[in-house]
Amino acid sequence: MAYSILSTKILSPQLHQWAKERQFDYIESSVIETVPCITPLLQLRMEETFEQPQDAAIFTSEQAIIALKSVFPPQDKLPWDTFCIHGVTKDKILLNYPKTNIVGTAGYGNELADKIIDSSYPHYHFFCGNRRREIIPSALTDGNKEWTEYIVYRTELIPKPLPVADFVMFYSPSGVESFFTYNTLPSKTICIAIGKTTAQTLEQYTQNTIIQSEETNPLSMLKAIEQYIQKNLTTI
Repeated sequence: MAYSILSTKILSPQLHQWAKERQFDYIESSVIETVPCITPLLQLRMEETFEQPQDAAIFTSEQAIIALKSVFPPQDKLPWDTFCIHGVTKDKILLNYPKTNIVGTAGYGNELADKIIDSSYPHYHFFCGNRRREIIPSALTDGNKEWTEYIVYRTELIPKPLPVADFVMFYSPSGVESFFTYNTLPSKTICIAIGKTTAQTLEQYTQNTIIQSEETNPLSMLKAIEQYIQKNLTTI
């Protein structure tokens, strides 16, 4: 039996092939759009931080790295010690700045915040989007850290009706919000969440089964679907 997968994000051709080799009926459609929003004034502020290597940078999204590239093109390394979410965010840093000194990683914002609070840099530069959560900012403020926020991209919802599928892959709370604007799920549909925060958001919108991938990347999500089928449904 061929099972259908709906991805709420456009994935790489390699992952398309992965799904095809396992005979999945694969559909994809982005439900959010991220847009860099670095103004000339913000760019000037960011450029000033490049001369402060004693400070630390914080990244919780790969989109912040993509936006940063317009001001600080890919090169040997970022100018600061860096804290980041592991998975796609860390991968994006090392792809563009391979020798960056990453001093702390974690799977989720609260875990990363603990590592940041235990460190002692003179200033922290938090690169984020307009819909970022309060976990990191609150931790920095409560920990009496000197910090600056740089909103380098914005997230826009693209709500649209989408086809029904056996499995639906969700990558962010914003994506969940956008999807459920126009869509409901049949009771048998399984939701795949890229991480704990996305899974918690799904619980607010649906009572369907929710699976959280072991790692915060799309391949791990696809493998979670395969494992679920092998354990609970007819073998592919």
